[in-house]
Amino acid sequence: MSLIFFLLLAKPVSAQAITGATIDVSPKQGDITTDILVQVRGEPYRNGQGSYLYLYWDDKCIVQRLEDIDVSNPPISSHIHSWDCNISVPNEFPYSELGIHNITAVVEDDYGSRVSANATWEVVNYIPPPEWWQNLPQEFIDEITGPQGEQGLIGPQGAKGDTGLQGPKGDKGDKGDTGPYPNEAVMFNLGISVASGIISVIALSIVYKMKKA
Repeated sequence: MSLIFFLLLAKPVSAQAITGATIDVSPKQGDITTDILVQVRGEPYRNGQGSYLYLYWDDKCIVQRLEDIDVSNPPISSHIHSWDCNISVPNEFPYSELGIHNITAVVEDDYGSRVSANATWEVVNYIPPPEWWQNLPQEFIDEITGPQGEQGLIGPQGAKGDTGLQGPKGDKGDKGDTGPYPNEAVMFNLGISVASGIISVIALSIVYKMKKA
């Protein structure tokens, strides 16, 4: 009895083949910079075998062999067939052309069974990448943009702006050290004073003698 109970517990989840799939995309339109969420679900949603997702933008494969969610608990095998993918418009001709494009989800299981689901997405604006412009011939760019006009005259110089407010006065600096006493200048001035005194005495003596005579 215990052996039978164990075998019942160990019985894997049904290995039923994938029979269908659904796909949903959000948003439904945009440009090459738009992030697109793609949600794919397999039918049955859960069973005992693994499955893989392939995504196609028109005929270009943009997601290859993405595994489902493995929730197995050995010896029981169990897989959830669910995928959430973020994609963007392939930035190349003709996949980024304005208009409706097909997004196709292909789900393949371990036994080779394949199912698909389709959605559409509209490119409503197209902005070429910078390198696309760099590779264009200069003649073609000139034809698109037209001839370059002559350079205009330099405009008059604008009026001088008003003088700004005077900034606050800075802090008073520290007083510097007193320099050395000028001894040489003092001696020079003293010598001149002595010589002047001697000359004055001689001059007074001569005047006095002249008056006495």
